[in-house]
Amino acid sequence: MRTAPAAAGLNPAGFAGHSLRRGAAIGEKHNATSGQVTLAWILAQGPEFVVIPGTKKIKYLQENMGASKIKLSPEEIAAVRQIAEESDVPGGRYEASGMAGVLIDSPELPK
Repeated sequence: MRTAPAAAGLNPAGFAGHSLRRGAAIGEKHNATSGQVTLAWILAQGPEFVVIPGTKKIKYLQENMGASKIKLSPEEIAAVRQIAEESDVPGGRYEASGMAGVLIDSPELPK
């Protein structure tokens, strides 16, 4: 799988604007960082979802673990999804075949 250069993905200009501000409001409500809200959103997708964030410092690992304590409301889950769907980060992350699996609903697991 081909990915965009790291510098393009980390370009602060690509993440500026209303999406970041909208996400910050949810974070403020939970006294959480935007990264924690993002991880909490992934965890809220269902028990079959796990997060594997990368970090080089223990303090960020501890911060990431704090996301498991954040319980987003259904409205907040929908809002984060809308932010993700509406965000226009410059440059492609994956080839078209990889993008086909991004932001899709997961199937209901049998009980």
